[in-house]
Amino acid sequence: MARGRGLLGRAVGLLVASLLLSPAVSATLATAAHADTGSEEAQFLAETNHLRVSHGLQPLATDGTLLSIARRWSANMAAAGGISHNMNLPNEVSLPWEKLGENVGVGATVDSIQQAFINSPHHYENLVDPVYNYVGIGVVDSGGRIWVTVDFMQLNTVSTPSTRAVAPAPAPRVVTQRPAPAARPAPVPQPVAVTTAPPPVSVPPQPPPPLTPSPALILALEQVRSADS
Repeated sequence: MARGRGLLGRAVGLLVASLLLSPAVSATLATAAHADTGSEEAQFLAETNHLRVSHGLQPLATDGTLLSIARRWSANMAAAGGISHNMNLPNEVSLPWEKLGENVGVGATVDSIQQAFINSPHHYENLVDPVYNYVGIGVVDSGGRIWVTVDFMQLNTVSTPSTRAVAPAPAPRVVTQRPAPAARPAPVPQPVAVTTAPPPVSVPPQPPPPLTPSPALILALEQVRSADS
């Protein structure tokens, strides 16, 4: 089963799939039993894309990075004498991928391996996953058998893979980006009318009102005058 970013899709060969890491075996090719591994890789690609198109899906383009990784892993399996997953695939793909998946298998012919992929639910999920847009198919012929690794990739659509088309394949979908909004002109500052307040009017101080003697004060004054008389 194909999983999201950071995980590999589950892969099963003609034999029962192994989820264990393969031993660190040198990728030494044995004597080839088939004349042209490149034509076998192209046949796997053609049959895979025929299956996808028949289900209304976009065909897969071949990516050079995935192709090199898949060929190395097929050589690893052939040298080890058994199929296994490339558990380091997420670290080997330096492109800005969103999802990866892998199918591995071994058999006598391309058709027999491809049919085994189709008959296996987990293989089939990778073959017809609509999010994948690139693939790398590596074949090694050894011991009279075909060893194949099929690495699927959903690539971030804003980037373009390096050394993309190794085998004939349609170009990936083009994603057009929405144009950036036009910058609005900065507002023109409007003049502000400033009025000057008139200076304050100087008002002379008013003299204090005359004191009106109270009746008690008048009586006291009269008493004083009487005493002086």
